[in-house]
Amino acid sequence: MPRVYIDAEKFESFQYLTYEILPEELKAGVSRFVAVDRRGLDYLKAVKGVKVLGLEIEFDHGKLRPRPTSILEAMDLWARDNNRGKLVVIIDEPRSSSSLEDYDIIPATAYAMIT
Repeated sequence: MPRVYIDAEKFESFQYLTYEILPEELKAGVSRFVAVDRRGLDYLKAVKGVKVLGLEIEFDHGKLRPRPTSILEAMDLWARDNNRGKLVVIIDEPRSSSSLEDYDIIPATAYAMIT
């Protein structure tokens, strides 16, 4: 089953987390995902704020930054189009993300759980 793994326990060492920290962890998880099947890169190219350079994924910053839900939706669409079921997102130790300064991960994960 296709999955993206995010280890939120890494965030515990930060007093406050900025938006840039979460996308780096999300980018690592998505990079592992597309390493298994490179066709996922084609779906990421359609997401505003995501750049695909060869096998490398880059996220824009500031106002152009991609929404995590858009990234996860693209990966879920890839899974469905390739008869792989739904994308599974694993967030280990999500309590660690509660101090995220300018982005709340809980609504995004709640949204992902119902779609």
